[in-house]
Amino acid sequence: MKVQNEMATKITVDTVQAAKSVSAFRNGTTALTNSWKANEMAYRTADDSLNALKSRYEGIGNVIELQKQKIDELKNRRT
Repeated sequence: MKVQNEMATKITVDTVQAAKSVSAFRNGTTALTNSWKANEMAYRTADDSLNALKSRYEGIGNVIELQKQKIDELKNRRT
């Protein structure tokens, strides 16, 4: 009986930790996206199209890099 309780507890803890990790990743990605969108909008408001496009390009690049890092982290955990 004790072994079953330990296994159930371990699985539950791991599941909760994974859910927190995914949630934190999603929150980080959303915050990064909102940041570059706000910067882009500020440049557009100031009629600075070149910096607006630069902000968008760099922002999307940063989001993609964050997602690549998360994929690599998940691959490393799996092995």
